[in-house]
Amino acid sequence: TSLNKQVYYYQQRLHEYKELLNDKNKLKDKLLSTVRALPAFQKFWQKNSFLAQLFPMPDNYGTPQALAGLQTRVSVQNILSQRLSSGGASVNPQQYFQQQLGEAQSKLNELKDKINQLSGNGGGNSDMTLPNFQPNEEKTKTFLQRIEYGFNIQSEQGTSFLPAMSDIALKFGYKLNDKSRIGVGASYKLGWGSGWNNIRFSNEGIGLRSYVDIKAKGSIWVSGGMEYNYLNSFSSIRTISNFDVWQRSALLGLSKKYKMPSLKKGGKGREGTIEFLYDFLHNQQTPPAQGLKFRVGWSF
Repeated sequence: TSLNKQVYYYQQRLHEYKELLNDKNKLKDKLLSTVRALPAFQKFWQKNSFLAQLFPMPDNYGTPQALAGLQTRVSVQNILSQRLSSGGASVNPQQYFQQQLGEAQSKLNELKDKINQLSGNGGGNSDMTLPNFQPNEEKTKTFLQRIEYGFNIQSEQGTSFLPAMSDIALKFGYKLNDKSRIGVGASYKLGWGSGWNNIRFSNEGIGLRSYVDIKAKGSIWVSGGMEYNYLNSFSSIRTISNFDVWQRSALLGLSKKYKMPSLKKGGKGREGTIEFLYDFLHNQQTPPAQGLKFRVGWSF
């Protein structure tokens, strides 16, 4: 199973490398690697590189004179024949190594057959199905590739204490694996006034958030987190520096994640989210807030 995991993740990395060939930076790297293989570039590099200064090559490198003093192929074969001979019988080194290579190739073919049997159809080029192993698609990605960011919005009706407002939040998360994510965020509460005849924008508060998403089944996730909210109007940042007046929220509920089409042709689609959360501390807030929270948004 350990070998199967390594083979699977190797296949995943190989697939990612093939996709990266479409990237301009990767094409540039490929061009440089091709240039390094040119004889003219190698000759220039051998004479002018830093390593060439540390380990200079002889002037007659590549000529028969550069081989002076080295053992010949015949002398090496004679030494191997003497070492491999047993009981006075002469052994041909070339035949001996061919025999060993044949045995190694036979063992390698046996290993390939076993791997093909695990794939289910005997095809070496097919996608491997690994028994008793759930692959983590995030494992082969870099740290930055596992970062997600997005925003969501939640609107509330006005009360005698607070006007109608929308809670607009930004979030930054990290994908632990295919089934769990953690993250933090910040929100801004925008007031809309008390009605259609009294529309007035105002700063009604800010908030700090943390969240955890765990996949339940299909596109349904269990979502929860802690939040700290400042639920008072403010005109400057100085008025919100007193954290004693911030109010806490403990949220738990369900969310649905779905794929949204990309606005650009061939672009990467976004992930839409719909959340239904219940605040277990809503009655402890002053004034009491709504217990059920409905939020929509998307992530990148």
